[in-house]
Amino acid sequence: MRAIAELIFACCIALSLFNPSFASALIGDARVVTGGQIADVDADKALDASELEEEKVFVIPSEIDGEPVVELSTDTFLKLAADDKYSEELIGVKKIVIPDSVTTIAYDAFRFCGSLTSVEIPKSVTSIGDQAFIGCESLTSVKIPDSVTSIGDNAFDRCDKLASVEIPANVKLGDAAFPKSCRVIRRK
Repeated sequence: MRAIAELIFACCIALSLFNPSFASALIGDARVVTGGQIADVDADKALDASELEEEKVFVIPSEIDGEPVVELSTDTFLKLAADDKYSEELIGVKKIVIPDSVTTIAYDAFRFCGSLTSVEIPKSVTSIGDQAFIGCESLTSVKIPDSVTSIGDNAFDRCDKLASVEIPANVKLGDAAFPKSCRVIRRK
C-alpha cells in the first residue's frame, strides 16, 4: 500500500482497530474517522477506535424549532439521524441524555440504535412505549426513575446485553418488556 486517502474510513462506525504501520508511505494528512471522531494517523502505533469514542454522548435538545420536546415519538432516533443538524453527532453514540421536558418515550423511539450502551431516563418521564428500545443490542445500562408508571410490550426486546434493571415497584409491565436473560428488580 502506498497511501491512505483523506477520511477513507469515514463511515466505518464499527471499526475497532486500525494499524497503519504496514503502509510504506502516507501521502497528505491522512485521518481516520470512526464513530464521528477524527484522529490523525500515526504510523508508529495502532489507533484503537474504542479510545476515540469511549463515551460518545448525545444530548437531545429540550426545544426544536422553538417548541418544547415533551415526547420522543416513533423513530425519534432515526429522524434525528436523518437531520443534517444532528446526523454526525449520532454516529456511534454510546449514551443518550433525555431532557427533563420529556414525559413520554413512544413506540419505536430508539429502535435499533445498535451502538447505544446506556440511557438515563429523567424523572419527568411517565411512560415508555412498546418497542421503545427494541434492538439496542449494545445496551448494558438503563436507569428508570420511580416516575415511570408503564413500560410497554417488548420495550427492551433484543437488548440482550442488558443483564439487570431496577424498575419502580408499581410500574405496569407489558409483555416481554425485557429480554428473558435480564434480571428485573422491583424497587420497594
